[in-house]
Amino acid sequence: MTSYLKEFKFNSFERSCHDQQQLAELVLYPFLDLSYVVYLGRHSHTSEPSTSDLDRVTDSHHELLGSCIQSKEKAKEAIFYSYTRYINGFAAILEDEAAAEISKASKSYISFSKPNEQITRNKFGLSFNANTQPAGKFYPLINSVDAKAANVSSHQAKFCSTGSLDPEKVIGKVVYCTRNEPLNIVEKSFVVAQAGGVGVVLANQLITHQISPQAHVVPTSFVSAVDGLSMLSYIYSSKSPVAYISGATEVGTVAFDSSPGPNSITPEILKPDITAPGMHILAAFTEASGPTDLPGDRRRVPFNIMYGSSMACPNVSGIAGLLRTIHPDWSPAAINNARQPIANASLLEANPLNYDAGHVWPSRAMEPGLVYDLTTKDYVNFLCFIGYNSIEVSLFIGEQYACQSHNNSLLDFNYPSITVPDISGKITLSRTLKNVGTPSLYRVHIDAPKGIS
Repeated sequence: MTSYLKEFKFNSFERSCHDQQQLAELVLYPFLDLSYVVYLGRHSHTSEPSTSDLDRVTDSHHELLGSCIQSKEKAKEAIFYSYTRYINGFAAILEDEAAAEISKASKSYISFSKPNEQITRNKFGLSFNANTQPAGKFYPLINSVDAKAANVSSHQAKFCSTGSLDPEKVIGKVVYCTRNEPLNIVEKSFVVAQAGGVGVVLANQLITHQISPQAHVVPTSFVSAVDGLSMLSYIYSSKSPVAYISGATEVGTVAFDSSPGPNSITPEILKPDITAPGMHILAAFTEASGPTDLPGDRRRVPFNIMYGSSMACPNVSGIAGLLRTIHPDWSPAAINNARQPIANASLLEANPLNYDAGHVWPSRAMEPGLVYDLTTKDYVNFLCFIGYNSIEVSLFIGEQYACQSHNNSLLDFNYPSITVPDISGKITLSRTLKNVGTPSLYRVHIDAPKGIS
């Protein structure tokens, strides 16, 4: 299920970039006062810094800003986000004089956002919860760092680590937590629930991280790093930040862990074949453990949300089995091809190297009309093309076979897609269609790619 996060009185925003690659994370978000992003270059620590390394970076930001405004404590209040891993910098609420001072004090890039009219802002994230919060009922929203328990570092509280939150500060609130590895994502909602929290906004730390649904213990919205910074800016720009999490409907998209093309071994064959449901699947689940696999999760459910090729493959395989039952005389290739030309690609903002024929459409696959059939000889010729010699092919198929020179091209492989990896002039290729329906008249329509006639 897609979670729907409602924020109250949030400002619209502008984006400003000095270097798109290095400042990809530094998206500016507005405050009721001016907010600034200070870029200090790259970090000198290793690619896998320790907790103490990250704490030292944050402290250096407090020291730098504190030296400009003559108060480290005020600097801690002003800085609402420190970039501690790949790029060095921070985001803070500053007065013009302080911004000018820090610009002089260091070789930094500094930018700011302009306040704009107040609006209500919604954020969409992913989650899988049996319950959501009542629509329209707002709960206090707090950053986990501001709810840290005594004798716990801000770094631990930032990631909602076990025992890092103070129940007196968390009870009855939605808590903003940051994702980190390798801590179990759903464990954060468990930590918040134990502290008395009623919901979680879980934000990625890196823009390269993807979001996925999990069986969280309390209503949770798992949002991107960009939307996470948006939430932080809202929290620190409002006197009384509030939020609630409700359900929403998600449109189909290509999964983040899908394996896109091109085909590195045989680029003449489009990869992938087809797209099938593989994310957010409500699947049968063992009741030997809880849905989160956490020791303290005592819930037992017959179904759980699952994802991956282990979900997509059964969907496609099941359709193939149904087609075999309806059309027992069809060849495996005909069954495979029947699912492809009639798939639905209209809802996907991607390209054929992401989804090929599109999302499988079982009902239309039952009566495709035409199929691109393949014989055993076609597959044997395929083996010749990818480098097997006549002796190896003969051993494989159990009879004598001689690979011919015309086997050296896959452009005429009778597949329901046409892929030409290297166009250097006029190319002629062919496809053979087999009618598996009633006698009909078919019209050919060619929608040529841009630049191809």
